[in-house]
Amino acid sequence: MNKLWLGKAVAGGARVEVATESLVTHGVCVGMTGSGKTGLCIALLEELVLAGVPVVAIDPKGDLTNLALTEPPVEGAAAWLAGQAAWGIKPPDIAAWKAKADLHIYTPGSNAALGVDVLAALRRPVEEEDEETRRERVTGTVSALLGLAGEEADPVRSPSHVVLSRILSEAWARGDDPDLEQLVALLLDPPFAKVGVFPTDRFYPPDDRFELARKLNAVMVSPAFAAWSQGSSLDPERLFAPQPGRTPVHIYTLAHLSEVERQFFVGLLLERVALWTRSLPGSSKLRGLLFFDEVWGYLPPHPKNPPSKRPLLTLLKQARAVGIGVVLATQNPVDLDYKALSNTGTWLLGRLQTRNDRDRVAEGLSTAGLDRSTVDQLLDSLQPRRFLLYQSGSPPALFDVRWTRTTLSGPLTRVQLRALSQRDNLIGAAPPPRPSTQTAAPPAKGGAAPNEAPRAAQKKIKEWLLDPRVVFSARFEGAFTPEGPAQGRRLRPGLLVQLSLRFDERRAGFLEERQENRLYFPLEDELPFAPLYLPLEAEDLLEQVPPDYKADPLPTWVDEAEEVERLVQQVVEQVIATESSCFWVNAPLKLNSHAGENEETFRQRCRAMVETRIDTATAGMHEKIRKEVDRLEERVRKLEGQRAKQESERSARQTQELINAGETLLGWFTGRRRHLSTTAGRLADHRQRVSDATGKVAEIDGELAEIRRELFELEGTLDADILKLRAAEELLLLQTRPQELSLDASDVKLRRAGILWVPVNARL
Repeated sequence: MNKLWLGKAVAGGARVEVATESLVTHGVCVGMTGSGKTGLCIALLEELVLAGVPVVAIDPKGDLTNLALTEPPVEGAAAWLAGQAAWGIKPPDIAAWKAKADLHIYTPGSNAALGVDVLAALRRPVEEEDEETRRERVTGTVSALLGLAGEEADPVRSPSHVVLSRILSEAWARGDDPDLEQLVALLLDPPFAKVGVFPTDRFYPPDDRFELARKLNAVMVSPAFAAWSQGSSLDPERLFAPQPGRTPVHIYTLAHLSEVERQFFVGLLLERVALWTRSLPGSSKLRGLLFFDEVWGYLPPHPKNPPSKRPLLTLLKQARAVGIGVVLATQNPVDLDYKALSNTGTWLLGRLQTRNDRDRVAEGLSTAGLDRSTVDQLLDSLQPRRFLLYQSGSPPALFDVRWTRTTLSGPLTRVQLRALSQRDNLIGAAPPPRPSTQTAAPPAKGGAAPNEAPRAAQKKIKEWLLDPRVVFSARFEGAFTPEGPAQGRRLRPGLLVQLSLRFDERRAGFLEERQENRLYFPLEDELPFAPLYLPLEAEDLLEQVPPDYKADPLPTWVDEAEEVERLVQQVVEQVIATESSCFWVNAPLKLNSHAGENEETFRQRCRAMVETRIDTATAGMHEKIRKEVDRLEERVRKLEGQRAKQESERSARQTQELINAGETLLGWFTGRRRHLSTTAGRLADHRQRVSDATGKVAEIDGELAEIRRELFELEGTLDADILKLRAAEELLLLQTRPQELSLDASDVKLRRAGILWVPVNARL
């Protein structure tokens, strides 16, 4: 039994680990933004790789693509390496993890990384299936298709779902493999006259069928639709298949898709996995794990029922019996179906933002057997990167999340994924265009005679020579490999395509212009998989071939001007379809980054605006209560004056009372009875006046206390309002998002293209 290292205990500092087999009963990881949830999830996936557990991960935001980053960040590298060292993670450990991970990153609907042929789901299953399994496969496929058309249909009661399911089911029964176009045609004219006891046209009227067909047709004719049919199929048996010495990790990143497209894809994938688990024998060993990051919206409470909900609940209830675990991660547990939480045996709890979220978690843990007051106390103690681990039958444990072996840089954009695929073998990307009309021929041996013009010139093909003096210079280091002088001074051909790209978002005032020099080298039996991006300067290209150089013949599939032009056009079309740029947007603040402004600088600018907004609003709040405060303070001044007057009068009366008391006493000794009587009367009168003054002072003191209480409450209300304002404004900073810009034909200018002859002799 393998142990998964997640961090160290707050009390005592011991390693906190969970057994792989404990995840057979599934898990949930919750935590608000800034809690460290992403770091914990990455750490868990790293440990599963080392334990040899295949992983299929659904990544709506793109955070999990960080598993492909094992180099320290450009900024703060020293601090990052120090953090890893503090946790005992050394470069050999990272290298060993990288060697163990068989990482594949997919971008459905895009060729930024590996493509996915999701439309293969419409094809008839090759293997024999029982009636129930086939019915579930049809239901899942149709639910996903209807979701792509923007319809949330009930499989039992919705006419659209019932009719489309029957069309697909009968097509498979006939041995047909309908594509989406054929399904749309069959929907308009169903091959059956009745649905149950009702005529088809009454059960699902033609106008309603036409409206659904129109929506599906709009999806089908979309320029981006072709990307959904390019790549590998959704085959769970292949995805979860163990590899000798390596652990497969398949990440489906969906940040580039719309919400409708995400639901479509996730529904299909989960249906395939749920169906596959039904074919597995029972097992108590964890044979694979499905990880779903940011599951909000895909498993909502009743009555919401997106295409992803039914298969996900099925997996949570049944997959444990065959050794397939499910781990869900979310910021908002209140948005998860309660049945889902009740089916998880491992809880990883970070800081939670709202009382509703905490109540939902506490309710779930109470059901699992943990005391409610204990849950509240533990949740109150959580700090960033500190989590509560609870597993059924074990005491809860607070722990600090360990440092990850991979770099946490935030979600990767398609631009970054494409660059990563070109740099690293961890992920794949769609190959550049290949010639489709010519039969490839191997390059001829030898070359032309010395000083003979290259073959391109004879075919009116534009050509240049890369200056031999710069071929192996530091500027092109690593681009070309010297082949030595054995074959003399030799020239080999490549396809040079120089482009100007313009990424323009006028509404946001964003403009980025990019110059690209793409060299596909060498040209042999086909176009190379990926181009070289060269920092070419004008003087690097020569018009004449120097003496004593032999030029290889051009391959036959590219030795005509028309063939080169067609190949260049394919490259341009591929650039339009795949190249993109990214700028940062904060919609609530109505800000976006400028060309050349990186994410950190833009976030600092957003922060400055938020601080300005807070200062302005705070000044308004102060001004709003200033008049009320001034009125109360003026009332205090008047009351304090009245109090002073009453105090003075009371003091004078008390003094006079003492004098009168003395006169009364003297009258007793002198026998002045009449004077005594008069003095006693004055004494009683003064006592009454003193009592009245004392009462008025007390009354004024009470009024002053009430006013001071009002002032205190005004100040407290102001402080609370300012705190709420700051919290609300701080939340706006979390709305910073990358926005991708694509190209159209008018954004791409071909500066020049043709054959570039490259010297491949030894360093000059």
